[in-house]
Amino acid sequence: HDPSENSLSCLPPHMLLPHQIQSLTFVSNLFGWIYVIGWGISLYPQILKNYKSKSVIGLSLDFLVINTYGHVLYFIYNSNLFWNYHKMFTEEAVRKVKVNDVIYSAHAVALCCILIIQCVIYKRGDQNVSRACIVGVVVTFLAIIVEMYCAKLEMYGVTWQNFVDSLASVKVLSSAVKYIPQVLMIYHGKTAGGISIATICCDFMGGVGSMSQALLDAYVDSQGKLRPVFQMFTLQKFSPKLTLGCVSLVFNAIFLYQKHIYDRAMSLKDDADMDDDLDATVSVPVTNTNLPDSIVKRAGLKEQPTDKRETDRISRGELDESGGER
Repeated sequence: HDPSENSLSCLPPHMLLPHQIQSLTFVSNLFGWIYVIGWGISLYPQILKNYKSKSVIGLSLDFLVINTYGHVLYFIYNSNLFWNYHKMFTEEAVRKVKVNDVIYSAHAVALCCILIIQCVIYKRGDQNVSRACIVGVVVTFLAIIVEMYCAKLEMYGVTWQNFVDSLASVKVLSSAVKYIPQVLMIYHGKTAGGISIATICCDFMGGVGSMSQALLDAYVDSQGKLRPVFQMFTLQKFSPKLTLGCVSLVFNAIFLYQKHIYDRAMSLKDDADMDDDLDATVSVPVTNTNLPDSIVKRAGLKEQPTDKRETDRISRGELDESGGER
């Protein structure tokens, strides 16, 4: 009789074994690093482009300000929960943040600072940060300061958990807002040539990884018990990691749709213009008899003789219409 059978039979329903918990933890960490790589890579092309051109013209300063502001708040949120200063957060809240979250947000802040430096030292034309952007940042920042003061003094029932959750909420809001100008610009310009398909794919990959890690972490509680599906979404409905993934997937799906529609329309227009040019070329006789036969035949052109003696020989039947001997 194997004594381990009794220990297994004593496990509560939906309780995972240690090796199963380790496997799920490994998969969760894998999804976490996938989103770090996906979202992290998407920040580099703009930096390299600015460096090569020594110019930031074409980069929206509003986007840069909002993006930097959101990443700074997200880094403060992640670092507070990851290190759990003064043990002020619940165990469930701390489990939402992993080391990859801290590394991602710190890496993003560093790259945004590089972009800001490039905006200072490189040509930026007549671009300036809009008044609406400045007002939005200032108003939300003042609200955060007030809430932090209330949490510090424990006023009006505001806790430090409420404060850090507000930081994550502003980050989610800034991520949604920063995509909207790009969507409207593509819509009004009827072209998506300014956005790279590689950037969209990397951003999409990051969104999938972020959502997957958040849901997988909610599937198992801290004691190794499986949760029902509806409870997973209830626990994660305020998770910034899950919400950021959803926002990323939605807007990148819009970008892919716009790119498909407008690039296809542009391709059809180019084909139509090429056909018009070809029709115009065919109606013009070619006088250069040195053109290769393959080009003349492919374009449907007919070379005409330019020498009067060749014309006479053709009329007598000694030459064919292309000028060759019969």
